[in-house]
Amino acid sequence: VDSIALNLPDYTTVIKHPMDISTLSHDLLSGKHNNSNGSIDLTTGPNGGSFAKDLNRIFENAMSYNAAGSWIYNSALWLQKNSNKKLEAAAKRCRQTTGRAFDGRIKTNNYEERNRPKYSEDYFEEENDCSAAE
Repeated sequence: VDSIALNLPDYTTVIKHPMDISTLSHDLLSGKHNNSNGSIDLTTGPNGGSFAKDLNRIFENAMSYNAAGSWIYNSALWLQKNSNKKLEAAAKRCRQTTGRAFDGRIKTNNYEERNRPKYSEDYFEEENDCSAAE
């Protein structure tokens, strides 16, 4: 979060552990959120993986900095609730289907599936989102 560019002079006083989407994306691409076998643990909650914790930190920070009931607070609350539902559903399917965590890749022979944007709304709802790429 660039508190200077966003004209939020008290941001670093209020928020002790900043996190934003660009940092989360960088960390994800650099492998920071990979566990020892290269998978990304999508589990949420107190014992969840680092990806879910950092994602939730974005929402928690937005709700801590902005007034309850504001559009930013309400949006962060909605995003947190729905993101955690999607992550938990994907993690559960991965464990049931493969016995391991989601590896962040989709294995498919369908050209359209391989080349669609990774972050579409239904990304975590595909049956093959848990297949380990070889």
